[in-house]
Amino acid sequence: MLSMLSRLNIIESSPPRSVEEITHTAQVTMKITLIISLVTIFVTLVRPMVSELPEIFTFLGVLNASIFLALWAAFKRGYWESYSPIILAVMINLILLPMVVISGGIDSQYTPVVTVLPFGLMLIGTFHSALGTIIFWSFAWIALYFWQPTNLDLSFSPWQEGKLASQVFWLIGSSAVAMAVSLQFENIKRRQQKSLLALAEHDSLTGVYNRRGMERVLNTELLLCDRTQQKLTVMIVDVDNFKLYNDINGHPAGDKILATVANTLSKNTRAGQDTVTRFGGEEFVIILRDTDEQSAAIAAEKFRSQVEALNIPYENDKPTPLTVTLGFYSTTGKGETQSHIINQADKALYHGKVNGRNQAINAETIIA
Repeated sequence: MLSMLSRLNIIESSPPRSVEEITHTAQVTMKITLIISLVTIFVTLVRPMVSELPEIFTFLGVLNASIFLALWAAFKRGYWESYSPIILAVMINLILLPMVVISGGIDSQYTPVVTVLPFGLMLIGTFHSALGTIIFWSFAWIALYFWQPTNLDLSFSPWQEGKLASQVFWLIGSSAVAMAVSLQFENIKRRQQKSLLALAEHDSLTGVYNRRGMERVLNTELLLCDRTQQKLTVMIVDVDNFKLYNDINGHPAGDKILATVANTLSKNTRAGQDTVTRFGGEEFVIILRDTDEQSAAIAAEKFRSQVEALNIPYENDKPTPLTVTLGFYSTTGKGETQSHIINQADKALYHGKVNGRNQAINAETIIA
């Protein structure tokens, strides 16, 4: 059946789960196991207050809650981490089946619990455990329809008051568990969305924001700049003679240098205020919040000197260190687009490159 579903593209193959994924799924399963235990004991203890049912159901309720509590304790200690969703699925089915049989079969008060099982298992476990549960209960319902003795319903009473009250409690309990699972699923989805966004906006080589991330951050900073009336500085940093370094030392060494430069720039920024991004190739863009021309000049000189202080030679037998050239532009953001701001900083960078490199140039001095 699974192969048929795969051919119909109803399910897709997924890559092997990472250790972090397995651990997180085990933690979610552990939480759901505890919630099931608490719901079971709550319904078991409250139900006799409003309905008359045989004492066997109270005994079984306490027993089942204890089983789930013991299972939760085992998961909490780290046992069966990789298989915890499947173990929970098997235990729920094995516990529910006899409870359904002795409480009316198809007309059982536990039917609402069964209906949410595939949904819950799909979220905390796998498609296979959910599908297995559907198949298991489909055969169980058919078997109960044809072969269950009518006198086996231990919850039967002439007025059906007990069973009706039980159904209400189990509906509430099932809804609570379904809500808990849904919240966990929502948390997982949001975490994955953040992870995907981080991957889409970060440069895999250097770990800083890529161009897409830069555009988003710059847009946010310009909006903030416009609201606070404070100046924003955008700085382009270019590694001098990087092509020469690549030709001499090879591209792997060049990649390592880019990562080192990005790390050096990041270490010398203000946490939570400045953002280092890779603009492309050997160029980086630094976005400096609340920074005017004078402060930007000080920051630029700091960036330049810190990279030079790395003492990375172009060639082993030549002491000339690798350097960077910087061009920056400060703005209040009013009426200026991202492309205009970047273009101004790029003009300053170009001026620094043609006038000797290893220096920081303010775009305002070029414009003037």
